[in-house]
Amino acid sequence: MSFLQDIVKGVSLKSTPTTQQQQQHTANHKVKVYCETDDDYNRLLSETSFDHYYQAIKQFTFQSVSLKISVEEAKALIAEFQDFSSNFRRTQDTEQANSEDNVIQYEEWKNVNTDDHELNERRGILLNLCKRVDECAVDLPNREDGFFCRMATMSPKDAATNRLGFISLVWKHYNELLKLEKEMNIDFKEQMNRNVYALYKASTSALKLNNGMDAVQLLVESERAQQELNKIASGVYGDATKTNELILREWCTFDVAHEFRAFICNKKLTGITQYNPFVYFPQLIKQKEDLQQLMRNFLEKDIINNPAIQVSNFIVDIIIVQDRNGEKQVKIVELNPFAEFAGTCLFTWENDRDILEGKSPNHQIEFRLVTACVPNCEKEMGNEWKDALTKLTKKQQQ
Repeated sequence: MSFLQDIVKGVSLKSTPTTQQQQQHTANHKVKVYCETDDDYNRLLSETSFDHYYQAIKQFTFQSVSLKISVEEAKALIAEFQDFSSNFRRTQDTEQANSEDNVIQYEEWKNVNTDDHELNERRGILLNLCKRVDECAVDLPNREDGFFCRMATMSPKDAATNRLGFISLVWKHYNELLKLEKEMNIDFKEQMNRNVYALYKASTSALKLNNGMDAVQLLVESERAQQELNKIASGVYGDATKTNELILREWCTFDVAHEFRAFICNKKLTGITQYNPFVYFPQLIKQKEDLQQLMRNFLEKDIINNPAIQVSNFIVDIIIVQDRNGEKQVKIVELNPFAEFAGTCLFTWENDRDILEGKSPNHQIEFRLVTACVPNCEKEMGNEWKDALTKLTKKQQQ
């Protein structure tokens, strides 16, 4: 599954299939496999679950609050997603109405006055969840600026393309990029590169929520969230590990070009990559050395040797923002397992395992950026992104 499909649908693998090349490499070298069993998978996820690391990185990340998702709420969300998928999503009426932009969304989950008592009861549970989210979000700083919602081990970001006015948001970001090219004297080279950049920005900014209704709307429409909700509903995720929680985080506006993934193995920084491997960001090429030094200094000083972070191997997602004085500042988004099922962006486990494990001959930290437009990247997209690009192209031709 491609990166662009990953961020639309989400992927959760319990082991990585072994290719003939990998088998030959394994035969010649002793290769450590990080995730071989279900127990490995669950342990690795637990070690880097939000509850395990939040206090350790609190000063370096976004203030967050959490609330428990009950079994009943998880079941209600699952059932409503099924209704959304079968009765609304990609139906002829919906596609016709939203042919140019999202002007209607799935609203039925808010209706508790049907002739079906069980349905009304289920939807009442969801409306109550909305109220609980609102009550919890009050404790976030800058609450009026919105908030971000995620689950303990993933976010429902695949539902971003369903938000009302999504294409208008993509168009807004597209025009911002045209201005950016002039201001920074850079060239994004190809129209498709600009379009995918704008789409990527919109899929991030569309996740800014204003209230509990927005949060539940996202969960109801997220296919990605279903695997986690099913674990809560079945009791696999529970109070003991706090994997049954909904996390609300203060909102931070940032340029998605400044989103990176770093790899730490045996308490050593081994590699950094831009997060999106399908967009060419020319502004990063100009800043590469400064960005690498900034991220390296931060990770080695404040994170890798932080005694409160008890795992030696992990992957950390970071963004670079500006502080109040206009200076660049590194912020942590989340920690992830250092394992074969984790995305590696511009690295691959097959070809770059020695680099990621810090075993490359020169022992240098490798920092990878996309250095040219990626040909035919649109072919790697899921249907929702392809549809959004088609609508954006129509808007550009008007």
